[in-house]
Amino acid sequence: MDILNEKNGFSSVKNTELEQVEKEKKEYRLIGNFLRKKGLNLYSYNPITGELIEINVKHKNAVSLMPNNEGKLSVTDLVHEEATIDPRNEHFHALNLQSAQKRVDRFKSGAIKQLSNLVRADFNSIKSF
Repeated sequence: MDILNEKNGFSSVKNTELEQVEKEKKEYRLIGNFLRKKGLNLYSYNPITGELIEINVKHKNAVSLMPNNEGKLSVTDLVHEEATIDPRNEHFHALNLQSAQKRVDRFKSGAIKQLSNLVRADFNSIKSF
């Protein structure tokens, strides 16, 4: 009785038995930080298909504490909301789906030059609200 397959080695094992199915990899990367306007929803417009959808924004309570140069802990990354978006689409804020559709129509007709009305967050500057 050959329990350890010492005689046969790996020649008795078929190639199909050695294959492992690798799970599909998902790549997530930070595209950018934008300031969120209170009361407005985030919409995505695909210019190829003409599809307009609302993006769900996830609320997250995560704070990263890192030691600074003085050795004291300081807040380095404060994330309140995040959304998974498709970088091929145009993203913008609107009050509701009807106003989002009006904005897309104005963009198509040429009344506005840029569909996106998102403001980049610059964490090094002073903001006044």
